[in-house]
Amino acid sequence: MRRFTPLMILTLFIGLVGVSPAAAFSLAGGYFGPVEFKLTGFTKSLDNDPDSSFMNETWGIFQITSITTQGGSNLWTAGTDGEYLYGMFYGLQDANVIVNGPGDVTIEQSGGSFDLYLATQSPADVGGTAFFLNTPNVRRTATDEYDSVTNLAGAQNFFSGNFAPGILPGDGVTTVVQNVDAATAPASGSGTGYGDITPGSGLYASLFDSNGYNPDGTPRDLLFDFFVTPTDPSGPAAAFDQRITDPVTGVAVVPEPATVLLLSGGLFGAAFRRKRNA
Repeated sequence: MRRFTPLMILTLFIGLVGVSPAAAFSLAGGYFGPVEFKLTGFTKSLDNDPDSSFMNETWGIFQITSITTQGGSNLWTAGTDGEYLYGMFYGLQDANVIVNGPGDVTIEQSGGSFDLYLATQSPADVGGTAFFLNTPNVRRTATDEYDSVTNLAGAQNFFSGNFAPGILPGDGVTTVVQNVDAATAPASGSGTGYGDITPGSGLYASLFDSNGYNPDGTPRDLLFDFFVTPTDPSGPAAAFDQRITDPVTGVAVVPEPATVLLLSGGLFGAAFRRKRNA
């Protein structure tokens, strides 16, 4: 029986924003403080992906729709200055599945990476993320490549990173822990984990590479909390599709430097402190 590997999308992170690189992208009003990144997209788990070594791999694509303050004031919207943010995550694999009881399953995953791109093509230009449901394995041309997401003409890497251990104390392998209501699709639930921005990986990597978290004494840039829902709750067990949707349904803040937003509905939420220019 296939194990269910649901949505694994970064939903929370801390970063330090430094001097803006030579690019048009910017937040409105020179804002300093917590922000939320909101997205829409899809995720999938299949055995027949291009790289056969990624059996039971969870991967997906997404578009950032807006960036707001913690209070909801808009800082950036997709299409501002003709710019859009698209992303892909991949390589998350089941490491341990624990059936605690009826409707209570814990899934521990390892590995995982993500890439975010700054582009000028609108969702209409690329066909929208809905096309993912129809031909995902045709458009996914490599482990980290998805046609009309990662290969857009003129697109630049915004930042890249990896899911990182730390969510389970003393565990140097597990990067994501989920609690879902079934061991096979369709299923719903939530999860959490840490991640790191790769230094120098893109135009804005330095702005978010903050080491704002410190699980087990190891600095991490990202903390994510997410909720998962099936694309088709009545679909067959083979339909390993999950939907990433808005909006935020809850926010909680802890003392700085770790300002944390608790998000749901598949949001790519972010909390970070901007580093003022010297």
